[in-house]
Amino acid sequence: MFQSFRTIEAKIAHHFEDSNHVYKLDSFQVCIDAISGSGIHPLFCDKHRDDSLPFLIMEYVHVRYHFESKRYKDKYLSRSSAKNMSDDKVQKCK
Repeated sequence: MFQSFRTIEAKIAHHFEDSNHVYKLDSFQVCIDAISGSGIHPLFCDKHRDDSLPFLIMEYVHVRYHFESKRYKDKYLSRSSAKNMSDDKVQKCK
């Protein structure tokens, strides 16, 4: 199970390395497609695999997207806010 999630996490991390993923409308689908082509180890019995595995992976990716979006927003909005504050200080000094 750990190896499966390690593979999934590697695909998600690779997807988020490119900051342009934010501008893609199908970003989530691209990430899911990369995971589905990675050949992860089966986690459930044959009877329940088709129902449970896609749901588990989808939920995991949803949670990762949530945390990555918060991290991305904090990172880039803090830079933007800091730049605006420094621009305001420069404007006041003139």
